[in-house]
Amino acid sequence: MDGTKWSVTPTAAPGGWLARDASSDIFAEPLDLKDHGFVYAAAQKNLGPSGMTMVLIRRDLLEKQCRRLPSMLRYDEFDKGESRPNTPNTFGIHVVGLVCQWIERNGGVKGMQKLAAERSGTVLKAIDESGGFWKAHAERWCQSPINVLFRGPNEKIDAAFVAEAAANGMDGLAGHRSTGGIRASMYNAMPVEGAKALADFMRDFARRNG
Repeated sequence: MDGTKWSVTPTAAPGGWLARDASSDIFAEPLDLKDHGFVYAAAQKNLGPSGMTMVLIRRDLLEKQCRRLPSMLRYDEFDKGESRPNTPNTFGIHVVGLVCQWIERNGGVKGMQKLAAERSGTVLKAIDESGGFWKAHAERWCQSPINVLFRGPNEKIDAAFVAEAAANGMDGLAGHRSTGGIRASMYNAMPVEGAKALADFMRDFARRNG
């Protein structure tokens, strides 16, 4: 949402544990799961089709219940049913399997991390070279390698950029409703050439509108 990431994994408080939403970076880089009790990742960004979810949960947390919940909201019920408390999404499972094979063929998680750094670095370079026309939303020390948020001189320019980019085959660049601006979400499946095309368009747009 904000285009940021933890530069260092936090340390859990004594007796506590960390919960992590890894939807954007699961299988995009090695994850330090020390002190984590719960990890959630929606599949539609890096793993497979929407409707699939990956959850890692510490076994002792499965035994704790804070209140009565329907069975479909209880991870201990999922555990008992080997993640199949009802008829599973077999097509989604198959696609996730294909995606995992693709990741392995392309260097594994470290290979994905290298590609993510190349994609985001390409777009960030275009921002740095714009003479201040483009401004990154996040400071570089906490910049996400997956989602790069940036802005032009004003909202009118941002809207014009998004519309013109869509007309040139680069859709979905409007920023999140809570942050505005422009957001380039570059997940595992996006080729490096896509980031290069975006960076070239950013330079051309800044030249014509600066």
